[in-house]
Amino acid sequence: MKNQDIVLENKNESVRVCIRCRPISKTETTQGHTCVVECTEAGAIFVTKPFVQEAPKQFTFDACYDIRATQE
Repeated sequence: MKNQDIVLENKNESVRVCIRCRPISKTETTQGHTCVVECTEAGAIFVTKPFVQEAPKQFTFDACYDIRATQE
């Protein structure tokens, strides 16, 4: 089946997008890397560039799981 052959049964359907921010690995920590992502319960994440004085970039998802979330 090709993509153009797919027909939505309900035109009101939408895609829900969730993101999981993984914790920094031990290797990254020993190399001096820091966490640059902050998650909110409202589904927004803020990404900060290290060593740069500018406002963090904001992205919004249907759900956001921070570094404390497990894959289980």
